[in-house]
Amino acid sequence: LNRYECNLADLHVILLQQVASQIIRWLHEEALIVGIKASRDFLSLSFEVEQGELVGLVAHVDPEDSEGGISWWLVMGKGDEYKLQREGGGHGFLT
Repeated sequence: LNRYECNLADLHVILLQQVASQIIRWLHEEALIVGIKASRDFLSLSFEVEQGELVGLVAHVDPEDSEGGISWWLVMGKGDEYKLQREGGGHGFLT
């Protein structure tokens, strides 16, 4: 159980982050069941597809978005290139 100190205005962002985290967790469990090499952290999931190539799915919740929503970035690359792409925002945008 996580504990957050926030005001009512920030609550929607925290709830959306928790939803995104649960989706990442579920996808990670499914990947492991079917034998895909995968790793995850709070809001991202990465798959090793072949010879060091990584594909990742990164969730982002924008606190400035008044309607609320989760943006999903698809990130691809090798090693450090993948890390830079992930930190820089990725290659694609999914909603």
